[in-house]
Amino acid sequence: MQHNEGMSTIEIHWPTTVTAEFIGDIHRIATDIAATDEPTGFGKNPRRDDVRMWAGQAMAKVKLGGAAICTGSVDGQVQGVATLTKAQRALNEHSAEFGRILTHPSARGKGLAHAMIAAQLDLAQKLGVETITLQLRGNNQGGIAFFQSCGFAVCGRIPNVTEFGDDRYDEVTMFIQFPPEGHVRRHGSNPDTSGGTARRAGLMTYPEETIG
Repeated sequence: MQHNEGMSTIEIHWPTTVTAEFIGDIHRIATDIAATDEPTGFGKNPRRDDVRMWAGQAMAKVKLGGAAICTGSVDGQVQGVATLTKAQRALNEHSAEFGRILTHPSARGKGLAHAMIAAQLDLAQKLGVETITLQLRGNNQGGIAFFQSCGFAVCGRIPNVTEFGDDRYDEVTMFIQFPPEGHVRRHGSNPDTSGGTARRAGLMTYPEETIG
């Protein structure tokens, strides 16, 4: 898949094996992102061994059909990666979650992240995924705005649970949903359905106004 964004050529690839080149690309991207004090999932000082371990685990899921990894290149150089993993729980087999999404600082503003996310969303719909979620650090306002531009919405927030060294940040959850197949019935939180329980007086309920 190839896109021409301004003066840059963006290509999307779907690796299926772990190679030294793949590990080197991800390590380089993570290291340069970490140098800007942004989180990568590999800590403040990404180690090549940590990238290798992650790559092996992620690619194993790809081979089992439980995940998809795409990389994005700008003018021939890999500058980004996006990982989508299907839910492991049987009750959520039509759900998936975005995991590690990295874009090299020098490649931002060129449409690379949009191209990778669009490719993953397109694949997810073809595979019958109905709901995709992701988590972001609460102070990552740029990331939240970016995913909103991709069609995601904020659906929850846990205060000060995300750790970055000695600092704590909110964990923000976002989601996007696609129309289900015609035979699927969506009941939301209706208690008058199979397994539902009606609210009884005296029981504490969650404050709905705080969600979103």
